Amino acid sequence: MSGRKTRVAVVCNHELIRVGAQAVFENDYDLEVFNGAASIVATLRTYKPDVILLCNVDNARTTIVSDLTAISGAAPGVPLVLLSFYGFSGVSEFIEAGAVGYASTKHCTVDELLDIITRVMEGETVIDGRTASSMFVSKKTPHVTLTDRETEVVAHVAKGLNNNQIAELMFISSSTVASHLSRACMKLEVSNGSRSHVAAVAVRIGLI
Repeated sequence: MSGRKTRVAVVCNHELIRVGAQAVFENDYDLEVFNGAASIVATLRTYKPDVILLCNVDNARTTIVSDLTAISGAAPGVPLVLLSFYGFSGVSEFIEAGAVGYASTKHCTVDELLDIITRVMEGETVIDGRTASSMFVSKKTPHVTLTDRETEVVAHVAKGLNNNQIAELMFISSSTVASHLSRACMKLEVSNGSRSHVAAVAVRIGLI
């Protein structure tokens, strides 16, 4: 992406948040702002952002899941980050619906949000620090069964390989690697952004 600004699409039906997003992104990013999920889905055949930020601060969880599903379905392969007030209890459901990044409006800083955006564009699945910590603190030792593919991905992660390297070894796409890793993280109830953490937990409970 050298030579041009990163294309960031911000989706939100709140004017104040859209204005705030412009203040954060417009100087350093190629920004497009959309008033709701339907408006961006209608343009995704011709408009190709590098990352999408869905800001949803007041809708029911089912509406957020529906928006995530619609946007991720219309823009396969484009990293989708959710900014929402829900705590750790909703994160797994949101990731299943298509998000690869999650930031809580309750405590995520601007710098942390920008870091999440950068990391999801590099193929990671990332949860803001305090939400991830809450997920870990609430964790009970799980009775977990990973699929063969999920186990293989986690084993490669434990060796320090990145998603592209794992994809080459397994003859799959890096996005498929990220999907396997995301599901393994959800099953293990650990922070999706911490590769070393998911590998350590898998080793500790005997999965690899």
